Amino acid sequence: VEMDGNGDESKNDVADFDPQAVRQANAFIIAGACFSIGIRYAGSANRDAAAAIFQRVMWFLELRDNKDVTRQVQRPDLTTLTTCLCTSAISLALVMAGTG
Repeated sequence: VEMDGNGDESKNDVADFDPQAVRQANAFIIAGACFSIGIRYAGSANRDAAAAIFQRVMWFLELRDNKDVTRQVQRPDLTTLTTCLCTSAISLALVMAGTG
């Protein structure tokens, strides 16, 4: 129980917590990080950058394709997951561009 500015008591309610929003934010943050690495190392074929992005691409694929109940509770909605998977794959393509 906390006191608000008016001297009234307010409870920290768990109902204010949106787990789906947290899962979406996590996925978008990871995809954004992959994209920033892709832009930074575009066309360089940097092995470390490519390996880091590839690991996340595979993670998004596993999260999308896995039918395990535990994984389904942890994953964001399919639209978010597909967007993040595609963004990460494009990021990997940016790093590997021009390598033949």
